[in-house]
Amino acid sequence: MSNAYPQRRRRGAGLLIGSLVVIVLLVVAVVAAEFFLRDRIESEIADSASSSIGAPTDASLDGLAIMTAINRTADGVTLTSDGGTTDSGDPAPALDIQLTDVDTGDGGSTAKSLSGTATLSSDAMLAVATESQGDDLLSQLATVKAITPNPEAGALDVEIGDFATAQLIPEVSDGSLSLKPQNAEVMGMELPENLLGGTISLVQETVDRLPEGVTVSGAKVTDDGLVIELQGENVKLG
Repeated sequence: MSNAYPQRRRRGAGLLIGSLVVIVLLVVAVVAAEFFLRDRIESEIADSASSSIGAPTDASLDGLAIMTAINRTADGVTLTSDGGTTDSGDPAPALDIQLTDVDTGDGGSTAKSLSGTATLSSDAMLAVATESQGDDLLSQLATVKAITPNPEAGALDVEIGDFATAQLIPEVSDGSLSLKPQNAEVMGMELPENLLGGTISLVQETVDRLPEGVTVSGAKVTDDGLVIELQGENVKLG
């Protein structure tokens, strides 16, 4: 009789320890599953986005990956990129894009809505402008030496040779973006079209690579370069 109570205490302690072990193992399993699913889902969405725009992209999932896997829908995803190059070797924009209600269950990714920015740096635009210059005498004399953001003027200031500067003004109309040259003359002569055409074509190619359903809602010049504001609905990635 005297040993019954200590034995019951030992059995109770054993059951408690066993229960705690089971709980800990379950927690570890859930955490491991969360990390595994998050990595897989983010990689799949990033691959779809990268394929769609032709440039490297990272994805960050909002909320629990386990719930996303169960529902096959992510409440929100953030796409980011520091730039780099596209599949064709052209400079790629830096991205900061938010997606909502992302369907991940059809072999690709479809977002109910998209908003964010794509930023082309002045270095990227200068590299393309330099590569696209012609071989004629005027083009050689009017080499693009620098493209500098001028936020106060809302323009990109272009330094041309030792003689002049021009400005590129971003304009948005009906969901499309264009760059309008202003004061583009050297020694009284109009600049050849291909001199600034590289920068203009880079912007156009960036817009052309946007997934279907995405339009340009605005554009502005900041210290970082040309910021293209984007929005879209029912956007298919990949």
